[in-house]
Amino acid sequence: MNLMSTKLDQQFALRLYSATINRILSGSLANDCDEFLCDIARCSQTESNQSEYPIVQKWIDAGLLHNTIRRGLLHFIGECAFWSEVARYEWASNEELDPIVFFHDFSTLVRIAELSAIDVPHNLRVSLDDLGYCIDECFKINREKVKNTSLELHDWASKNLGSIVSVYVDDFANRALHNRQLCQEISLLCVNVLSVLFPPDHAAATEKYIPNKGRQLFQRKRWPSWVREILFARERGLCASCAEPFSELTRKSHIDHIVPLIEGGSNDISNLQLLCSTCNLTKKNFHI
Repeated sequence: MNLMSTKLDQQFALRLYSATINRILSGSLANDCDEFLCDIARCSQTESNQSEYPIVQKWIDAGLLHNTIRRGLLHFIGECAFWSEVARYEWASNEELDPIVFFHDFSTLVRIAELSAIDVPHNLRVSLDDLGYCIDECFKINREKVKNTSLELHDWASKNLGSIVSVYVDDFANRALHNRQLCQEISLLCVNVLSVLFPPDHAAATEKYIPNKGRQLFQRKRWPSWVREILFARERGLCASCAEPFSELTRKSHIDHIVPLIEGGSNDISNLQLLCSTCNLTKKNFHI
């Protein structure tokens, strides 16, 4: 399907953005993606680059966190957040070892599919109508029926909604990137998640967890040419610290890590900002 033909459900796009901000600020977003982020970092620190989670292998192959890529950490978080808004894992019964994908928001999936002219199969629509959209109550009454419908919907969604998910993820990432404060919160969230697996040396020695402090996991890289242009647009031509305008003659712009690499920051564009030379030299290894 042509991505340009996909119509965005603005109601869901705003819901996705606001709900994700709330989860970031409350710290609960880490529950959605902490294992994935740790697996990405773990693979980066070993000779093996194969993830135990197939869903994150594409992010490892792209060099997420190591490299500054166009579809980076914000897209990764957006994808996790998208599915968290419409689905969660539930145990079908105590005897079963594997959780099922339990879609608790059938109506949203159907609505965004129809908006992009993707038909929901008749047999699946009949099952959805039969269950109704108050799926939490249905799950208590008829777990097996909800399980079967969820599995059918998951199979259909994985085959037909990939391009739609990308549109909503792109929208979230674009909104988030232009909110520098949010980017800082995301960078700190990432540090806190990874520092549990890779504590800073002084914390490891004392077995003490230190918030917002991590071990350096990533090395400084050469920035792609497009990075400065995006950051300049986000900062509106001003230094992110002192808010003085950049000038080709008197004030040069420096690409800087919001959370320094030495404290566990990454090379993702969400962890980058533009500073003037004075602020960059003043900052050193401190957050601004």
